[in-house]
Amino acid sequence: MLAVRAAAEEAVQAARDGLGPTLLELKTFRLVGHSRRDPNAYMDDAEKRYWQERDPIPATERHLIDRGVG
Repeated sequence: MLAVRAAAEEAVQAARDGLGPTLLELKTFRLVGHSRRDPNAYMDDAEKRYWQERDPIPATERHLIDRGVG
C-alpha cells in the first residue's frame, strides 16, 4: 500500500527532473464476479480469503486509524 505511494512519488520526481515517464505496473485481483449474474463459483474460497486479507482499502483504513487520522 505505501510502496505504491513511494513508487509514484519517485516517478513524479523523475519526470520533474526531466528523466521522462515511468510505467508502474500495479497488479490487482477481482474479488467478485464479472457482472451481477456471475456467482464467481469458479474461484476457490481459499484464494478469495487470501486476497481479501491483502485488500489495500481496509489495510489503508487500519493504517490511518492506528495513526489517529480521521
